Amino acid sequence: MKFATITIPPTEYEDLTICVAIPDLTQVRAFSDQLHAVGKPWSGLFQGWDGEYIPSSEVSPPGSKMTFTPAEFVLGDSRVWFFGRMWEYGNDQPPSETCNGPAAQSISRGDVLIPA
Repeated sequence: MKFATITIPPTEYEDLTICVAIPDLTQVRAFSDQLHAVGKPWSGLFQGWDGEYIPSSEVSPPGSKMTFTPAEFVLGDSRVWFFGRMWEYGNDQPPSETCNGPAAQSISRGDVLIPA
């Protein structure tokens, strides 16, 4: 687990800087792979972050040319830190990934605190 500091957008009085615990993405990927292998919906907490897994469906998304709805895993809150995976090329193909939010940007810049 890594820790990043982020500054929340200013309030009427001042900025708020907080320390955020960011899960190791290797562990997050392993967890989402387990959920994907089981193929059942899940929602709950993983390493302190809200998350959800939605299995694929043979039903096309409304207004889409896709022939199915891909499986999706999301973890976190995009206002702070967010990680998502989508199996958009099929259940047997590697998922695409996204990681964003102020804490993700802080980690990509190397502004992290690693606990001793």
